[in-house]
Amino acid sequence: MMKNTLLVLVIALMATKGLAIDDYHQMLERRDTSGSQPGESYLWTFDTLGDLVSGNASNSHALTLNVASTFKTSDIMFDGKYHQMLEMRDTSGNQPGESYLWTFDTLGDLVSGNASNSQALTLNVASTFNTAGLMFDGKYHQMLEMRDTSGNQPGESYLWTFDTLGDLVSGNASASQALSLNVAGSFRTAGIAYEPVPEPATIAVLGLGAIALIRRRRKM
Repeated sequence: MMKNTLLVLVIALMATKGLAIDDYHQMLERRDTSGSQPGESYLWTFDTLGDLVSGNASNSHALTLNVASTFKTSDIMFDGKYHQMLEMRDTSGNQPGESYLWTFDTLGDLVSGNASNSQALTLNVASTFNTAGLMFDGKYHQMLEMRDTSGNQPGESYLWTFDTLGDLVSGNASASQALSLNVAGSFRTAGIAYEPVPEPATIAVLGLGAIALIRRRRKM
């Protein structure tokens, strides 16, 4: 009985950590996506933020999703599932059809290109902008940045907020903010990310639960 109780507790703690962090992933993609996959895109995995900084990858996967030559990957996002956003290199056209959000149930599905869904986004990106990143922190955020970052901020980058994934798809933003970080003219933003940290209250509850289980076992 004691072994089973502790096993449940360990699994609960592992699940909390896995959903919160899910490792660190950096996606690399060829500038010219007219070739064939695999070899067009790679997903590098890092166990810690320090590993990401030092380039100490624990794994590397060649992705098999073929990106059309007129498109590029804008970013990948994790909200319990994996989402890869593809956007036309030329955003002077009209939406939908300018950007797509591909959904994968697992990391393995992302690597193998086995999408469970694909949706055309309706947010129109101006021809002078492109999507610089996607992020989930309980809400969904899409970052837009001017192609030419030699200007001054604010107005160079914007962060659009959507309350749900459906709102992101339909372009129904609940907020839009101009960022004040100045990006040098020779650089561009390649992605944004959010790393949730368990709240002290959550950690305390898990700790109290463990103590209660141990005390209960001792009484038995």
